Amino acid sequence: MVMTPIEKMYLWFMFAAYTGLFLIMFGFMAKMLGKTRQLITEVKRLEDQWASMDSTIRTNVPPAVAPNVPGPEL
Repeated sequence: MVMTPIEKMYLWFMFAAYTGLFLIMFGFMAKMLGKTRQLITEVKRLEDQWASMDSTIRTNVPPAVAPNVPGPEL
């Protein structure tokens, strides 16, 4: 089948358009992957910081809301 010049131009345009869309899509995916890795390292740092804190601060805190409601025994 012989294509006309306008059909060839249309095919090249569609190829370029979809190639551009894929490049943009993968660029955003790479950017989000970088942000996810950054968040993972931040969460690990905060977990380590939380673990190194004094445990009495976390467990012997008086109830701030509804002090008459029974809670776990400290």
